[in-house]
Amino acid sequence: LSYQHCGRTPSSMVRSVASPLRTDACRILQQVLSQGGPTCATTLRRWAKEGRSYRGETFSLQEVEAAITAFEALRAEKPKQAPEADVEPPIQPTTAEKEQSEGSLGLRVTLKSKSWPSSHALEAAKEVVKSLGRCGEDLKVDTGVLRSLFESHTRGACWPDVFLVCGRVRVGAHKAVLASFSDVLQIKFHGAFSDASDKILKVTQSLDVIRAVVEFLYTGHCDVDIASLGELVVLADFWQSDILLEAASQSWYKLPIVHQFEVLSSLDEESLVPRAMVGALVDSLGQSFGHASQRFPHDHCWKLLRELHEWLARMPETAVARLRHWLSMEEDELPKTLERFFIQGIKAASLPSQEEELRQLLRKRNLK
Repeated sequence: LSYQHCGRTPSSMVRSVASPLRTDACRILQQVLSQGGPTCATTLRRWAKEGRSYRGETFSLQEVEAAITAFEALRAEKPKQAPEADVEPPIQPTTAEKEQSEGSLGLRVTLKSKSWPSSHALEAAKEVVKSLGRCGEDLKVDTGVLRSLFESHTRGACWPDVFLVCGRVRVGAHKAVLASFSDVLQIKFHGAFSDASDKILKVTQSLDVIRAVVEFLYTGHCDVDIASLGELVVLADFWQSDILLEAASQSWYKLPIVHQFEVLSSLDEESLVPRAMVGALVDSLGQSFGHASQRFPHDHCWKLLRELHEWLARMPETAVARLRHWLSMEEDELPKTLERFFIQGIKAASLPSQEEELRQLLRKRNLK
């Protein structure tokens, strides 16, 4: 009011008070809160006050407060909507329980990237080694130097200067190396902001995912449980790490059909996995089934149909419901391709010796 009386209104005041909230900014803020949880609220307020950008956007404090309010309201509603009373908390109470739950599906996939390491990563490795007093200015940097900073038995970095904290477990890393792979962490550790000196980086992902990510950054490859691929993609997207996103997406497409289904069944409509990657996975499945129905012998389609049935029989109803959602999207080619595949499989099973097995199979609820 005092500014208005003087006839002068600062542009910053006009942006934060008079202008409506930007849809794109609100969407990005909601995504950050969903990926990082309520603890991100303080971080977002600091970003707004410092003018720190994320995904090319700078947020006003008004936009941040509006996003936090909406997020808290959504969290308050979720317990009422949840039909199951035994939902597990996001962080396991003990490390032993956390590690026991990892690898429950048994299948692990390998992430690799032809783009690893970048020149920024090699320079980061040289910076770390120099800071440890273990080389001179004429050190020749190669992949061996970067790999030497990783301890395989602990799945963490040697002589770390920052720790990724997952529940009660800490995974060591180096700020320079993390920053070389992530635009977000580059700004955090090397920007002129108040949290640049932090030695703790809290994460909400599982311990298996965090260890896999750190191993990938230092060695160029890692193994991760198939059920955790979506979780890893969320972290890579949040950190804006293109090389990690590329490696994760490529690993999806190389999976056998049944395991592509397994990944798809772990994602719901509100999944934080980027929509484009979910669409690419659906397209990949469509191509796989199209190839099977056109080129495979009928008996091969029948065998694959039985394999799908055996997998579906082990899946909980919630996973089957998520899979049903993705397979029923009319705008995709996958439903039509699946129909052709099922016809081929049923034709192959139409022999008198297999009719009874076919009838038994088609009575199963999940396969229907």
